[in-house]
Amino acid sequence: ESDGVLTPGLVTVSSVALSHDGKNLYATGSGEDAIQVFSRDATTGLLAGSQIVRDGVAGVSGLDGVRDVVASPNGDFVYAVSATDDAVVAFTRTANGQLLFLDAVLDGQAGARLDGAFALAVSPDGKNVYVASDAEDALSMFAVVAETGELGPGGSFADGVAGVNGLAIAQSVVVSPDGKHVYVGGRGDDAIAIFSRDQFLGTLLFQSAVTGAGLDGVTDVAISPDGNFLYATGFDDDALVRFTRNPTTGALTNPSVTSHAAGVEDGLDGPRSVEISRDGRRLFVTGDVGSVLAVYRRDPDNGVLKRIQAEVDGARTGDALAGVRATAVSRDGRHLYAAAPIDNAVVAFVPEPEATLLAFVAA
Repeated sequence: ESDGVLTPGLVTVSSVALSHDGKNLYATGSGEDAIQVFSRDATTGLLAGSQIVRDGVAGVSGLDGVRDVVASPNGDFVYAVSATDDAVVAFTRTANGQLLFLDAVLDGQAGARLDGAFALAVSPDGKNVYVASDAEDALSMFAVVAETGELGPGGSFADGVAGVNGLAIAQSVVVSPDGKHVYVGGRGDDAIAIFSRDQFLGTLLFQSAVTGAGLDGVTDVAISPDGNFLYATGFDDDALVRFTRNPTTGALTNPSVTSHAAGVEDGLDGPRSVEISRDGRRLFVTGDVGSVLAVYRRDPDNGVLKRIQAEVDGARTGDALAGVRATAVSRDGRHLYAAAPIDNAVVAFVPEPEATLLAFVAA
C-alpha cells in the first residue's frame, strides 16, 4: 500500500523521478534534506517506502535543501541537486532500487557553478549530467564515469559571460531525445537558452536565446518524444507555449501560446511543470497557485493540445495535491505520480484512455 501523506523524508516534497525499469520512484524532501526511495507495484501503481537517504547520515553529504532528482537511462545511477549545499550528488542504484552514496560535487569544484542548484537532466546516452543553477544564473556540465557513475568536470556557462544569455535564474533544463541539443529555462530572462551538444564528448556550444509571449517567468521545459516540439511554462504569464523544434539546428519557431482562462481549472494559473507521456499523446501541467494537475490530449503529429481534465486539491478525499509542482509518468504509461509540497505527499493516478484520464489511486 502507499506510505501515505507525511512520510518521513517527504517534508516539502519538490520533485519525483521514476527509474527506467519502473520498479522505483525517488522523491526529494527539501524540508528533511532527504530522498525517499519507494518500490512501485507496476500493476496497481501503489508505492511502498523502502529507504530514506538523508543528508549527514551514514556518510551522505550534499543533500541540504535537495530540490531535484533524476535516474540514469541505464538504471545504474541516481543524481540529485541541492540549493542550500550548492551541490550535485551521485548515487549508485542497487538491484532493489536502493541508493548508495558515491560523491557530492560542490559549487566551485571542477569549474562548476552550482550556487542555488535547482534542476538537472541526464543525457539520453547517459554520458552527461547538466545542472541549472538559479542563484548563479548558470548551466554546469559533468561527464559521467561509465563504470562508477561518478561525475567528472565538464565546465560551465554563466549568463552574460562570453556572449551567453537566457540563463538568468535558470530553473529548468532538458536534453533533446536525439541528444543533439540542451535547452535551459531562464526565469529571470523570460527566455529559453539553446545549446548544441557534441554527442561524442557531451560538450555544449551556446547558440541563442528565445524570448516572446507566454515566457514571462519560465519555470519548466519539456520536449516531445519525437523531438519535434518543445513546451514551456511561463509562471508569470500563466501560460503554456508550444514551439516547433528543428531537429537539425535545434531552433525553436512558430510559438503558440495557451493562456490561463479566468475561472477555469486548466493548470495554467502559476504553472510550475510540464511533462509529456512516452507515447506523446498526453501532456501534464501542474499549477501550484490553484493546486491543479491538468491533463491535455496531445496530437503527436502537430503538437496541438486539448485540455480534457483537471484534478484540483480537495476534490477527492485524500488526493493531497496542495501546491502540486512536479510529475513523473511511468514509461509504460500506466501510472502518473505528482509531488505536492504543501501536503508533503506523492499522489498516484492511473491514466485512463478516454475522457476520465486520471483515476485516483492513493496518496
